[in-house]
Amino acid sequence: MDRIIDANLNRLREGLRVLEEYFRFASGDKTTADRLYRLRHAVGETGSTAVAARDASRDPGKHRNSGSRDSLTQLLSANFRRCQEACRVLEEYDRILVNGRSRRWQSIRFKLYEMESGSRPALLADKGLYLIITPKYCRESPESIALAACRAGIEIIQYRDPHRTDREIVRTAHELRKITADHRVTFLINNRPDIALISGADGVHLGQDDTPVEEARRILGFGRIIGLSCHTPEQLKTGQQSSADYLAYGPIFSCVSKEREEIIIGLEGLSSVSETAQPLFLVGGLNQRNYAPLLKKGYKRLVFMTALTMSKTMAADIRRIKRIVGANKYSPLHAISPSKSSTRRHHALES
Repeated sequence: MDRIIDANLNRLREGLRVLEEYFRFASGDKTTADRLYRLRHAVGETGSTAVAARDASRDPGKHRNSGSRDSLTQLLSANFRRCQEACRVLEEYDRILVNGRSRRWQSIRFKLYEMESGSRPALLADKGLYLIITPKYCRESPESIALAACRAGIEIIQYRDPHRTDREIVRTAHELRKITADHRVTFLINNRPDIALISGADGVHLGQDDTPVEEARRILGFGRIIGLSCHTPEQLKTGQQSSADYLAYGPIFSCVSKEREEIIIGLEGLSSVSETAQPLFLVGGLNQRNYAPLLKKGYKRLVFMTALTMSKTMAADIRRIKRIVGANKYSPLHAISPSKSSTRRHHALES
C-alpha cells in the first residue's frame, strides 16, 4: 500500500504546483496562490517512508495519456480534480494505515473544493458583453459569427441550437470552442451539460425547464460555469440559493428568437430586482436602440441575440456597445462575495 500512498502524494503535489503557478502568474490571485503554496508544502512533509516503495519502471499506468487541454478552464478543472481524487485515495487508505490522518486529507479536499468553486467567477470577472448564437437567427455560419464577434471584443458566447442533431451540435461546439479559446472568450453551451463536457466548453446555461442546476453540477463538477435563466423575482430568489454561477433575467423586451410566448419584464419590472448573490445579466430583445436605459439603472451585464447576429454591421455594433458600456458612469449591479454556503453545497453534492 506504500506505492499507492506514494503515487497519490505525487499526484497531489504536482497538481497543487500546476494550480499554484496559474494563480500566481496567470490570474495574479496572490491569496489563492499563497493558500496552494502552504498546502503543497504541508503535503511535502508527509510520506517520506512511502518513497522507498516507489518503482516507476514497473508502474503499468506510466504510459497512460492524460488527455489534451484546450483552455485554461480545462487545465484548472483537470488539476483540481486530480488533487481532489488524490486526497480521497489518501483519505481512504489512511483509515487503515494511519489512525487519524485521514481527516487531514478530507480537510485538504474540502479546501480544494472551496478554491475551485471560487475560481469559476474569475471566468466571469469584468465580463458583461454576452452574445447568444442560434444558427437559425444568424446571417452567417455560427463559426463566422463567433470569430467576428471575438475579434470585435465580445466577452461571453453561448451556443444555442434546438433545431440540429446532436452530431451537428457537437461538431459546431468543437469549432466554437477553438475560436473562443484563441481569443480568451468564455464559451457556454445552452442546456446540454454533456455537450459542454465533450466540447471542452467553459460551462452551460440552463433554463427553468432544463436539467436542474444541482444535477448539472454533478455532471460538470465545480470547475465549470453554470448559468440559470430566471423570469420572475421568485425564480431569482430560488436561483440565488443554487450553485449557479450567474443568473440571467428576462425577457426584458420582446424577443423574436423565443418560440413560445413569455411575459415581458420591461424597465418597470426591474424595480423589484435588488442586488443578487451572483452576477446578474439582462436578456431578451436587447438591441442598439433600447439598452441605454438599462445602463442608467446600473446594469452593465447585457445579453444580445438577433440584434447582433442578424446585423450587417455586427463587429462595429459590438465595438460601439462595448465602448458605451465601458464609459458609462453608472456602477454595475454586481454580485456580492461568494457565500460560505458553497461549502455546504459540496457536502450535499457529495452525498
